Amino acid sequence: MAAPFVTLTLDTPNGSFVFSGAEVPENIPFGGAQLLDKHVMIGGRRRINALGADDIPLQWSGLFLFASAVPRARFLDSVRREGLQCTLSWDQLRYQVVIDQFRATYKYPFRVPYWISFEVIQDQTATVDSVPAVTPAQSLATDMARMGRFRIASVIRR
Repeated sequence: MAAPFVTLTLDTPNGSFVFSGAEVPENIPFGGAQLLDKHVMIGGRRRINALGADDIPLQWSGLFLFASAVPRARFLDSVRREGLQCTLSWDQLRYQVVIDQFRATYKYPFRVPYWISFEVIQDQTATVDSVPAVTPAQSLATDMARMGRFRIASVIRR
């Protein structure tokens, strides 16, 4: 499960839904593609126009536990049914979304596994337009890794 310091929140028109414990996924893939208009000319020359970002769906699975398991699952299913626009945020990431799919499996009143997928309406995360600096710890780790490879390579050559 995710680290306890990660707060995953879905702000809906009906209130904020904060995922907690086993509800929080271990990872959430994000990113996507760039929509491109490609024209190939005689001779192989190309003209490519960037049309904008095409974000992948944000999706994961988790587990609702305890007495609130069924009501929490039903709340998310209601948000899906109503097609409500919401804001999904965690760490430095923030998206305007709509729940595309929600699936829950009733196992017991206190244990409900679920899977959820959000279609991104807009990525509201600030654009990173400069290269982030490497921390001293990262630099040291890279140097140590290079030294390890150098030693192994020099031993093999002997």
